[in-house]
Amino acid sequence: MRAYTIANNPADDSFLILLSGPVEEGKGGIYRTANAGDDWEWFGEGLPKGVDLFKDWEWGKGGPYPQLYFGVDGSAVCYSAKIWKGWYLDRETSTWRESQGGAGICAADPFRPGRFLRAGRTLSESLDGGATFHPYEESDLGECAFVSFDAHTPNLAVAGVASDRSVAFSRDGGRHWKVLDGAERVPSGCSSKVLVDRKRLFYLSTGSGVFTRVLP
Repeated sequence: MRAYTIANNPADDSFLILLSGPVEEGKGGIYRTANAGDDWEWFGEGLPKGVDLFKDWEWGKGGPYPQLYFGVDGSAVCYSAKIWKGWYLDRETSTWRESQGGAGICAADPFRPGRFLRAGRTLSESLDGGATFHPYEESDLGECAFVSFDAHTPNLAVAGVASDRSVAFSRDGGRHWKVLDGAERVPSGCSSKVLVDRKRLFYLSTGSGVFTRVLP
């Protein structure tokens, strides 16, 4: 068993960790700690038992991306790139249930509880904590490989565009996007993993480090 993804629940300050290996208590799956790692409890109820779901190394199937995402209200979604399915957390029963509408890399809106955007051939949106995802018809982005929000700036989001490895940004929560001039000229290209913090963009090149710039 190996752990690649660990995430903090901002609603109660607990942490979840995802372990590779066949899903079963004491083996692979998801575990929770409420005391900063001193004790861990099984938290994988609802996941398909006996199935190896989660990555065991950074560059394994699915790329260098996390597999678990928390919303500000404690809603959570996770996915497996090995079998390409996603789940959301039923918080009333602490049970994982399969999401309707696909699986993939997500981002939680830090200003709208229960809202997630999911990257893919079309940008998809969930407004019910990850239970269902629907194509975000208002978005004109097209296919994207990664999406993230600025936790300090409402409605500011960035995305790695899959077709040409450029970078796009949105100031209305993902409805409309603008490609950032010059992003595709990063040495070795852009890996499509892009982050934004306090209006400053960070994007990872393929072998040439991290580049940053202030968004216009």
